[in-house]
Amino acid sequence: MVAQLQHVKQDRDQPVRTFSACLKGQANVCQYNVPCKCKAQVSYSDQMIRDTLIVDLADEDTCLDVHGQANQEMSLEETIRFIEDKGSRKRSAGQINSNLTAVPLAVNVASSTYRQMERRWLQGRSPDR
Repeated sequence: MVAQLQHVKQDRDQPVRTFSACLKGQANVCQYNVPCKCKAQVSYSDQMIRDTLIVDLADEDTCLDVHGQANQEMSLEETIRFIEDKGSRKRSAGQINSNLTAVPLAVNVASSTYRQMERRWLQGRSPDR
């Protein structure tokens, strides 16, 4: 049962919160608990979920960014927020990049239309003019 948590993988389009919820559900089944000196059971589920979440992210760049953080003791919630922020920045950058690539296309279309009109005008003129 314990090994099943490591087999849960994030789908490419799955939000990190949804993925962490799947991991939490599996961790509850696995019952990651250790006995305390006081005889109480102490859960270490959050640490296991956090580690599995990082390792099994669909985006390897984000995984590397989490590992490269100075604060390697982030809580599960801090890690989730970091990953969400990173994804949000990537999506914003992707939208900016796609908008930037659309501009040259628009310029090319306008330039091409101008050239076609110019050619037609030149073809309409007689050589002696």
